[in-house]
Amino acid sequence: MSRDLAVGVVLSARPWRNELQRYVRDHVVGVALRLVRDPRVGMEEAIDVMVVDDEASFLTPSYVAALRSKGTKLVGVYDPASPDNQGRTHLERLGVDAAVATTAGPEDLVAALRAMVPATGVDERFGALVAGLDLEMAAGPAGQVLAVGGPPGAGATEVAIAVAGVAARTRPVVLVDVDEVNPGVARRLGLGLHPHLLSALDVLHHLGPAPVAAALIEALAQPAMAHAERLRFDVVVGLANREDWNLAAGHDVAVLVDTLRTRWATVVVNLGPQLEDLRRYVDRFGASRAALGAADTVVAVCEASPRGVLRYLDWLSDASALAPRRPIHALVNKAPRSRFRRAELVEQLSVNAGALLASIATAPDDRAVGRAEWDALPVGRGPFTGSIAALADRVLDGPAATRRLQAAAGRP
Repeated sequence: MSRDLAVGVVLSARPWRNELQRYVRDHVVGVALRLVRDPRVGMEEAIDVMVVDDEASFLTPSYVAALRSKGTKLVGVYDPASPDNQGRTHLERLGVDAAVATTAGPEDLVAALRAMVPATGVDERFGALVAGLDLEMAAGPAGQVLAVGGPPGAGATEVAIAVAGVAARTRPVVLVDVDEVNPGVARRLGLGLHPHLLSALDVLHHLGPAPVAAALIEALAQPAMAHAERLRFDVVVGLANREDWNLAAGHDVAVLVDTLRTRWATVVVNLGPQLEDLRRYVDRFGASRAALGAADTVVAVCEASPRGVLRYLDWLSDASALAPRRPIHALVNKAPRSRFRRAELVEQLSVNAGALLASIATAPDDRAVGRAEWDALPVGRGPFTGSIAALADRVLDGPAATRRLQAAAGRP
């Protein structure tokens, strides 16, 4: 297998350098960046491509010639707004191999780097990951996709984790965090931020929705083994940086969800709190919208207050439009102890949204939830978990269907 593409990045105060470093760290396989503070590093160490700024004081024809003589390629970055395009002209006179504008995105800069040295071993890396994996996909029904979401403050992430934990008692489960606003599953469960949602989406981009992609995504999914006795499902954690929402929106999240259901009996998707259609401007909430559209069943979480019900009704309107003819089960989270107040909240939902809802349930305000959050553990036995288990009995496929799904996924 080929080694990583070694890229030296010369220190620059312009934003492109930080953007490139973050993008490669979070989304790119097969590229190793090194920040170069001393130009002698480029001469003394094995660097495949050097990225330089047109403002670099040491960038002279003799330095460029010396680098090229040892086989190092050069990519220059310039400001297209400079008078008479001086930056690009300067780079071309020096003889760099490629010139990229500062206005280009980090993905364009990475593409230029790989074009300098095409054989970076990325495809071989995919092949090595796939080697030895069970790529056969048994014929049979696909797994169930259960989307869990709600307006801000409803506690949908906690409910999604609990549903995944309950479902994992009887079947293989993967929890996927597609929340573009506040991706919190990894931090909530004490898991690493890599690999993550974009890693799985990149696999699909390279390999397509095929058995190979499904098996490779399974290899990338983090087994939730930080506390194996309490957490028995796999996790595709969310974005490492929520600013990367546009990268997730640019992929087909629905295809990812459908691919996951070929390997797991149940796919629990943690949605973001916003579903508004902003495609006239930018698809800000595209990942959650796409995942919701691919779901078979929806658990819609409501904050237990009159204000929460109002916000919930707005969210539910968007959700029902994205998942028409899908059963939507309402869950009033952190419901008050007062039986009268609980009944009042349920009545408000029934009167205002009963036609959209398949069922309405409540989950109590359980102190065990706060303790579990503090310890980065799933919630143990108690009133909250008991209510989620009762909900799961209604929303998940029955035992017979589960056995068929396990057989289809090749699981015991």
